[in-house]
Amino acid sequence: MARLALGGLALAALLAGGCAAPGKNSRARFGTVTGVVQDLNGNPIADARVFVVPKAGPGAVGTTNFSTFQDTGPFVTDAQGRFTIAGVTVNPNATVVLNLRAEKAGFVTAAVGHVNGTDVVVSGRTIARGTQTPDIVVAQGATVTDVSAILQSVGVVQQVGASGADISAKMPNPNGGASLGTVTVRIPAGVVSQPTTVSVTPLVGTALPGQAPIDPSSPFQAVAPGATVIADVPAAAVDITADPAVTFPADNPAFIDFTLPFTAAQLGLPLPAGAAPLTMPVLLFDSNTGGWTQEALATISLDSAGNPVATVAVTHFSVRILAVPSTWIFGSLVVSTPPETLSYNPVDSLPGGYVAKLPVALAFPGVSTRELGFLCNAFESLTLQKANGFVGSVVPTGADNKTGVVFTRASMTVTVRYTLPNGLTVNDRNGERRFWIGEVKALPPVPTPDHLQGHIQGGGGGS
Repeated sequence: MARLALGGLALAALLAGGCAAPGKNSRARFGTVTGVVQDLNGNPIADARVFVVPKAGPGAVGTTNFSTFQDTGPFVTDAQGRFTIAGVTVNPNATVVLNLRAEKAGFVTAAVGHVNGTDVVVSGRTIARGTQTPDIVVAQGATVTDVSAILQSVGVVQQVGASGADISAKMPNPNGGASLGTVTVRIPAGVVSQPTTVSVTPLVGTALPGQAPIDPSSPFQAVAPGATVIADVPAAAVDITADPAVTFPADNPAFIDFTLPFTAAQLGLPLPAGAAPLTMPVLLFDSNTGGWTQEALATISLDSAGNPVATVAVTHFSVRILAVPSTWIFGSLVVSTPPETLSYNPVDSLPGGYVAKLPVALAFPGVSTRELGFLCNAFESLTLQKANGFVGSVVPTGADNKTGVVFTRASMTVTVRYTLPNGLTVNDRNGERRFWIGEVKALPPVPTPDHLQGHIQGGGGGS
């Protein structure tokens, strides 16, 4: 049975632009989105702010048919990390899609992800059941759960002055355990004219602002059962900020050194004498356009320990990834017969609802720990979903305390091919994704079960 974290949640639906609840006869015209914001370890983040945004990333359909009169946020999370967007107007024959982002001081802003529960057509494109996407489809009278954001805390923060500095931060492993390497920022002397706060955060995939499609003219590439996704994925990624902002002259730039997840042997290093340097593209995220552009080429060398390191010169700080071209082939959705389900009923002592924590997994048998970290990080950058561990999903009990969620276990095969910086292709890393698909249903309330004792986190009061 999945572990649960419990707490209170109000699900009152509000009229857009007003303060009164819709009448009983009009309630079916409205939908509700309820989700959870958590950190990398699955802990709830209180007081995070969630906003409706035009587009969560270049791979998304984007917010569609959302009334301009409706509130775009912030929707603030409670002590259990939950937020609710109530009273979403859904007109007949107009599919509403929301894209959301979550933020909090001390964390990297991230898009909100969703596992789609039913087949739906949006703008002529089918979003299939089991699709892992930032596009949240809202239906009349429905409550959408299975919505979550994972915020990564800011990494190393250091004051820098005229003498410059070298700042190093560990690259987190999305599967836990040992770091995947280091990102070092080398700030030259004589450029920073006043005390400046610099933060260096090596990013996990869920913290990236959407996937980087190799063909920007065809950006819609949802991670869906039966789909093929072609995208640049991160060998490494970093978010660097400076307050106040700093610009470096072209003849005296800052340098960023990234540890790579590949071995020297894979890259054919060291190179023969006289060979051209080995390089790989660096992509820069443009917050104005919501897309990725190639900024430069990083040069690859070996550090003193014999590990491959990519180095790039930069004139300003931003979000950057070292791009690896890849192809992801997802198999058909598989649901066991009979289906394996987990039912989360309303709980008498928690009329406000609670958060279910459900285990997910992405396994690639036979690959090394470092390569598995790379593949899982890449998957997270495509889906905004954790590759391995637990994901949160709100169980909204409804005004009558008779609403629960039934989760069905699902899986799909995953085949990955990617191209190394030396042009060699790593073929057919075969794996499997295991996850859960939720469906809101009328379920009878139950007393707090024994297995939930000790997992209640300040919940109880509904409204």
